[in-house]
Amino acid sequence: MNAPDNKKEKTPFLMRFAIALGIFSLVGAIVISIYYYNSLYKKIDRDIQLRLLSKQAGEISQLLESEKANSVLMRRYANTFFRAGKLAFQAKAYDKAIEYYDMGLRLNPWEQDKVLALASAYEKKGDYEQSLERINNVLNNQPSFFIRLRAQQQKKMLLKRYMPIKEHYSPVKPEERRLRAVVIYLVPLGFDNKGLMEDLRLAAQDALGIKFEVLPAMAGQIPGFSKKRNQFFCDPLADYVKTKYKDYLSRQNTAGVLVVTSFDITAENLNFLFGWVDRPYNTIGIISFRRFMSDKPDDKMLFKRIYTQLLSTGGFILGVPRCSFSGCARSYPHSFAEFQKKSYKLCSECCRNLSDVVQKLSDFPEEKWPKEDLVRLQEIKAKYGIDQ
Repeated sequence: MNAPDNKKEKTPFLMRFAIALGIFSLVGAIVISIYYYNSLYKKIDRDIQLRLLSKQAGEISQLLESEKANSVLMRRYANTFFRAGKLAFQAKAYDKAIEYYDMGLRLNPWEQDKVLALASAYEKKGDYEQSLERINNVLNNQPSFFIRLRAQQQKKMLLKRYMPIKEHYSPVKPEERRLRAVVIYLVPLGFDNKGLMEDLRLAAQDALGIKFEVLPAMAGQIPGFSKKRNQFFCDPLADYVKTKYKDYLSRQNTAGVLVVTSFDITAENLNFLFGWVDRPYNTIGIISFRRFMSDKPDDKMLFKRIYTQLLSTGGFILGVPRCSFSGCARSYPHSFAEFQKKSYKLCSECCRNLSDVVQKLSDFPEEKWPKEDLVRLQEIKAKYGIDQ
């Protein structure tokens, strides 16, 4: 009996092994090629999308900056900015991501996941205080369960990595502040509550740092009122105000005239508005508290709502930019439900922007608060529970 030929048996095994190794290498090369091709394709596709969205976002930004578009109608463009912000973040263009997310949040500040995305962009840029401000903004505005968990985790990691971070801005006491001698005139329409207007005057002065003066209530036949809709149209009303108060508007230190009305107001085929400004001139503002009375609030709540809207519209008259912090007194609400979520306080972003605006008014002198006004201001804060 002949011995088995081991050499003959090993040859096909080695051949099979070599073939399998070659096939495996070929498959691996194909997989790696497909992976890199997909990565390259995704990068090219992302870059193309980012360029297209950036162009579109730029056009929308120009429209917004020109103040020719109403925020109510412009909210539909918020997602364009959010998409551009996401793509810019993925491309590690953090400055652009911050710019796009910020613009989107000025139109829709209630997208809290986008606020956290903006916080991440600030963190990547190295602006940790801004990142913390945004995270705190989410936590302070009753987020959903999962958004709250995400925000808490994001804040925990931020504080762990980048301590110490200033969490609070020290408010300036009213008696330590001065009033810039620039005036916004308040004019009641549809009611004549001198006590309410005087309280609004002092509270607004405390918050915005300029002078407010109350003029007599408007009366008589006033253009712009629609009996069918039971509303004032803002444009013809503003034209009337410009004519009626032209002497006040011609004064060098006049910032504008702000009408406070109990009537409903509307513009541009909208159902209603809480506030309106004659953009791009920003000299006539109109705020309505008709909708604020829909749930029959007490005097304290009604005052807070009017005061909140006054800070928003008064800020626009002064040229303070739109706010991107949800919950701030100047954030944009799309409905009364969103308005009710707002605070009566200004956020840190608006405080900084307001400070910049007031600094630019340095040609106008500063005035001390009259002592009697300071006493009355403290009474107002205690009465209505407000404190900037």
